[in-house]
Amino acid sequence: MFADRATIIIKSGKGGDGHVSFRREKYVPDGGPNGGDGGRGGDVIFVVDTGLNTLIDFKHKRKYAATDGEEGGNKNCRGKDGEDIIASVKNFNSPQGGFVNNGGKLTVDNSIFSENKADDGGVIYNTNEVLITDSEFVNNEARNNGGAIYTTKDITIVADEKDTIFKNNYQNTSGTKELNDIYVEGEGNSINLNAKEGKTIEINSGIKNNELITVNVNDDTITPDAKGSVEIANNLSDAIVNIYNGDLTFKKGTYSAEVNLSDETVLNVAEEGTLNLTDYNGTTNTIDKGTININGTLAVLENNEIEESATVNINEGGEVKLAAGEISLDGD
Repeated sequence: MFADRATIIIKSGKGGDGHVSFRREKYVPDGGPNGGDGGRGGDVIFVVDTGLNTLIDFKHKRKYAATDGEEGGNKNCRGKDGEDIIASVKNFNSPQGGFVNNGGKLTVDNSIFSENKADDGGVIYNTNEVLITDSEFVNNEARNNGGAIYTTKDITIVADEKDTIFKNNYQNTSGTKELNDIYVEGEGNSINLNAKEGKTIEINSGIKNNELITVNVNDDTITPDAKGSVEIANNLSDAIVNIYNGDLTFKKGTYSAEVNLSDETVLNVAEEGTLNLTDYNGTTNTIDKGTININGTLAVLENNEIEESATVNINEGGEVKLAAGEISLDGD
């Protein structure tokens, strides 16, 4: 029997609870806490098997759930990690991406997508809201839009317990390969990038869109304690960017062009936010279009320029830091 479409349920393992205990030993007063951390929850990992040409196995087994981590113990004993689930899949070559979601909200948690190919619309083709947490998308390719993800609705990407990474994802249009992690179709959609403190979201192959979108960075009304780092390489155009907390760093990707902002791009840096323009691989990032509204901090590092054709509004409490970068001013 041949099957090229299957509906499955994916659930990663829950991290184990930490243990509460205190050292009690003769002649050791005030021994202090000695409870161990809980074990890491297991991952659900999809691995491409080039020998497979069907999804028939998913017809017989529809639920893939990794095991939970075990509770920590006393004497600083760490709980046992949950076991990973590894599922073998064929290289995706479907009319609408690899994983297709036309139903409710799609949630991807603690998962790895690597070395997949989709005929059109990304490895994940989504027509509803999508939430990506603690996952990796590496070396995937789609024939047209969206190397890793194609969405027509809002998308939220979170780094909670570990970094969320997009890297070396491509869209291949008429034989021309372009780096692209996420493609957003339609006007008014939002990309929410929320990293917990100490964690990072890396979008190394860029974001593409065909209409004006909003990019929200570390909005803690969506993800509490979102104060981490967000890094975006490649072009970002026709976007309103709101930086609520933490850092947003524009950088040049290893195989990419420079950062470009369109006439319609607006960067809003909130009081607790920071926008870093960095020297990455010795390449100059030049902002000569769009508007930057600064209530927090704009850091312009070496080999970066903001030209007079861009608009920079430094509001009360805002600041600009220069480290061998360049800002050309025209007017007050």
